[in-house]
Amino acid sequence: MSNEDTQLADSIVDQIEDLYEKIKFRTIFIIFVVAVGAILVLSFVKSLLAAPKDPWPLFIGNLGDIVVQGLGVSIVAGLVLELVFGGQRREATKRLLKRAAQTVVATIQTESRAQYEEMIRTLKVIKPLHYPTHVFRGTGSPDPEFNTALMKDLASSKHYYFQGTGGSWTALRMHHLPPKVSRVSIMLPDPSPDAPGYVSLIRYEMTLPHNRKARRTYEQIQHSWRSHIAQALVGLFLARGPVDFEISFLSKKFSNRFEIFDNAAYVCALERDEDSDRKPYPETLRFDKQTFTYPFLDYIVRNPGAPSSKFNITRNTTEAEMIEKLNELRLLGDLGASLDWTTQNAEFNAIKDSFTAFRTKHEPELL
Repeated sequence: MSNEDTQLADSIVDQIEDLYEKIKFRTIFIIFVVAVGAILVLSFVKSLLAAPKDPWPLFIGNLGDIVVQGLGVSIVAGLVLELVFGGQRREATKRLLKRAAQTVVATIQTESRAQYEEMIRTLKVIKPLHYPTHVFRGTGSPDPEFNTALMKDLASSKHYYFQGTGGSWTALRMHHLPPKVSRVSIMLPDPSPDAPGYVSLIRYEMTLPHNRKARRTYEQIQHSWRSHIAQALVGLFLARGPVDFEISFLSKKFSNRFEIFDNAAYVCALERDEDSDRKPYPETLRFDKQTFTYPFLDYIVRNPGAPSSKFNITRNTTEAEMIEKLNELRLLGDLGASLDWTTQNAEFNAIKDSFTAFRTKHEPELL
C-alpha cells in the first residue's frame, strides 16, 4: 500500500465526516432559530390575548421559557436527524472504506505481482550463473535420468576427472568410454593406514545411520572400504583400453565426490543426516560450464595436491603388474586369499552386462 493511497482514503473519509458535521450543526441551528421564532410569535399572541392593553410584561416574563423550549426542540431535532441520517452517513462511510480497501488490495496485488515478476526475471538471469542445472535426489536404486545426463556429458568430453571414495561405477563407465575421450584421471583416497585422511574417513563412515544401525565396527568398515577400492581398481584394469587411466591416491580427507567433464561438473556431498537412512545413490548436483561454480570445482579437482602414490593402467598393463600394484598398496588381502582373475572377470562381466542392459533400456540412443 503506497502513501498516496493511504492519504487519499483518509482525506475522503475526513471530508465526509466534516461535511456531515457541518450540515448537522447548521440544520440544528436553523431549527433552533425557527423554533424560537415560532414560539416567540405564539407566546406574544397568547400574551396579547391574555392582556390586550399591556401584553409586554407577560411576554417578557416568558422569554426564558421560550429559549428553553427552543433548545429542547433543537435537541430533539438533532437526535431525529442523527437517527435518520446518521445511519446513512455510516453506510456511506463503510462503502467508501470498502472501496478504499479494495483499491489498496488491488494496489498491493499489482505491486506484489510486479515485484514477483521482477524477482523471476532476476532469478532467470542469476540461475544459469550460480544454480545447478540439475538436482538429482538420493535414490535407493540407479537413477536413469542421472546416468543419462552423465553419459551424455562423457560422450561430449575429451577429458574426464573423477575424485571420490570409490570407483565401481567409474570402472563400468570406462567400459563404455566414448572414442572422443583422450584423458581419464581418477583420484581415490590413500588406503594406507598411516595416511592423514584415512582414520578420519573411517570414523566418518562410522557415524552414518546405516553403519550405526548395523553396529559395524571400525575394522568391519575399514575392510569394506578397502575392498571397495580394490574392486574398483580391478574393474578399471578389466575395462582398460586405448586410453590410459591415471590413478592417483590422495592423503586428504574426502567429503565429496566430483566428476568433471569438459562442459559440466557433478558434485555429491556425503550425507550427514543422522535421523534418516543414507541413500545408496546420494543426491548429486550438476553445474554447467557457464556457471561460476564450474571453474571452482574444476580447479579443486585438477589441483588436489601432491598424491601419495600414482600409477597408470594402460592397455598393456598385465595381470602380474596389477597384482604387484595391489600388493604394494596392501589391498590384495582385501580381495581374498588370492586374486582369481577368472572369477574377477566373470563378476565384472556380470555387472557390466547388467549395466549395459540398464543403459539399453533407458538410454539406447547413447549406445
